[in-house]
Amino acid sequence: MGCRIVQIERSEIWTSAAKVVANQYKYVILSKHMIYLPPHRIKILEALGAIADNRIKENKVYSSSGNKFYEVNYKENKIYSNDNSSYWQNKLGYPCIAYLMSIKKLSYNNEYANALKGIKWKDLNQLHKNDFDKTENYILNLRKDKIHVEKLNEYINKVLEEIKDLNLELLEPKTKPPEGY
Repeated sequence: MGCRIVQIERSEIWTSAAKVVANQYKYVILSKHMIYLPPHRIKILEALGAIADNRIKENKVYSSSGNKFYEVNYKENKIYSNDNSSYWQNKLGYPCIAYLMSIKKLSYNNEYANALKGIKWKDLNQLHKNDFDKTENYILNLRKDKIHVEKLNEYINKVLEEIKDLNLELLEPKTKPPEGY
């Protein structure tokens, strides 16, 4: 499927109809500035895990395998990371979310972060064939003794709303994600 560019109102991106738009189009242009599509909920969990695992070093966020890192560049309301979500899907990826949490632009929850510590996200995502809903359900079941699901859902929704309110735009130029595990 080829890439199409469509102009929509920013508020439309955050509706349930946006899921259809996100699946049909790789990029959304608003006032000649590239903006991010909403991240999947699991990216907030991955960001918490990255912080709990001390995988953020200045503007570098190391993968859960520790074998590669993503660079995050942030200036005012523009941000970019060379992770797969940001590069290929134009969705705000976990490195950007973790970075924004670390500089207190997004809410951080230490209790949930500690509950998500030590998870090898890439392995689990591959196990579930990158079906993030399945991975999320697996994680919540795995850590059910440490996480109150209803409160976690409230927290995730709060962070998603904060991301929406930041009106983040793509900071160019884009660079390809690192290769390897």
